[in-house]
Amino acid sequence: SCMSVAADGLTVKAAEILGKKEDLKILTEIYESAKRDIIKSMRENSVKESDYEWIPGTFNAETTSLFGCLSSYYPCGILDKDDPLIKGTLRRVEEKGISEGGLPVGTGWLKDGLWVAMALDNFSAAYLEMERYDDAAKFLYPVLNHASPFVTWCEERGVEPGSAVKTGDWQHLWTPLSVGRYVRDALINEKKGALNILCGIPREWLADGCEISVKGAVTYLGKIDFAAKRTRNKLVLRLKSDKDLQRVILHLRLPEKDKKFVCSACKFDGEKAIFENIGTTLKVEIEII
Repeated sequence: SCMSVAADGLTVKAAEILGKKEDLKILTEIYESAKRDIIKSMRENSVKESDYEWIPGTFNAETTSLFGCLSSYYPCGILDKDDPLIKGTLRRVEEKGISEGGLPVGTGWLKDGLWVAMALDNFSAAYLEMERYDDAAKFLYPVLNHASPFVTWCEERGVEPGSAVKTGDWQHLWTPLSVGRYVRDALINEKKGALNILCGIPREWLADGCEISVKGAVTYLGKIDFAAKRTRNKLVLRLKSDKDLQRVILHLRLPEKDKKFVCSACKFDGEKAIFENIGTTLKVEIEII
């Protein structure tokens, strides 16, 4: 339902871009009406706990899958990240617990099962959008570690190591697609006209002596090559684009969280190095103190 409403919103944008003024009025009314209706339905059919409420996969069904429970926030943009339903849904996921292997428990039809793909596809994707980067990155290795061919990348599996419990589609392609999508967005993504670099990587990827490089990444802001290399107290970024870039944000996700940074070519906001109007090339050295 959320995807359908989001599609109505995209139709409105298409009408705006194409200058279809007569269609725009009708399409806007359809979208706004559908959005009001689905928000009303989500609020009326949420599962109420003692001090919070959350969105189940099927309205008002506490025992069902949590698939798509955050889609009203991301990617559909129907609810804001600070909406009590979104906060409550994330709380529900977190309170249900994490398996020995590091994945959210009880996300599918099995009472205590693991729907492996959802950890990245639903939850980490939402955390990335919220800029909760440590929360987003924490599921990458656990998903990879559940990837024995033909066995554990089924749609859903039991929680215990080496589980013989499997259900749904076998060798589920959704899981490797979720891995690929998350790694891409963790390394490079576009948000509000800015190119974000390394926002969702595990922190150990920028330990002393590590280098991360990407070649030929296709983005809405251009085709990008970049490399970031950490050597002791210095980090060097080299970036090249086939289009002028107005804003680049390098996320300095070091294993050490108490560091400060010095570089005359940018301004800093916590762990973000922000570069403005750089053109097509960028080479900088950031001092770590």
